Amino acid sequence: MARPPSPMMLEVGIAAADADSKLAVAGFSPTRRRLFTLMAALPAAQPQYAAEDDPSWLRHRSGLDQTLRLFAEVQGRLAEHERALQACDQLEAALVAKFGYPRVRLTGILGLPDRFAADLETIARLVPPGRRRERLQRVLRRRQARWADAAQACGLTPAQEREDALFRAVRDAADSLYAMPATTLTGLVLKLVVLLSLEEPGEAASAASPWRELRLILLDLSAIATVA
Repeated sequence: MARPPSPMMLEVGIAAADADSKLAVAGFSPTRRRLFTLMAALPAAQPQYAAEDDPSWLRHRSGLDQTLRLFAEVQGRLAEHERALQACDQLEAALVAKFGYPRVRLTGILGLPDRFAADLETIARLVPPGRRRERLQRVLRRRQARWADAAQACGLTPAQEREDALFRAVRDAADSLYAMPATTLTGLVLKLVVLLSLEEPGEAASAASPWRELRLILLDLSAIATVA
């Protein structure tokens, strides 16, 4: 028999309604956004690369190159992870609306009146030893403990654990893809797409080595695959 929701779950659930409406337009996770952005720039046929959830084109081509099937598995794992990530975001946004982030304000420190600290190390680094430092650290510990209790009560902590496990599954699926020998140029293209999507530090890094060169190689391979 399922347990009734706790009062914290009910309160956060109400707050999550507003958070959900904001997150609904957030779009893809960073990894999936990079993956689809990369695929959109390829000259090869978009329905092949953009399809997901066991696309029909794989059913008659996966026998030629197993990397195509494994690429579809990576996409499926990414979709699962993205849903878990959005669930975490909704719960966290509701907790922030209720409690605010667990942090303390550091006023009058180094001429920075609006400086905040979210960890004990920052307080120790910026606040001289004495009662003020000890008080700020006590306040932060108390707020962190309240946040941790609330996160567990509303389901955020289990949701974060599930999100972490699903991202490990994404990594495992990608490792299987990398390890599978590609027998077509399309397979090589998809391997590079996944590599760049998962490993590139961010969009700002796309112009830095080796990501710029890998993107150029990806475009070359995709162009060749299109006419092959």
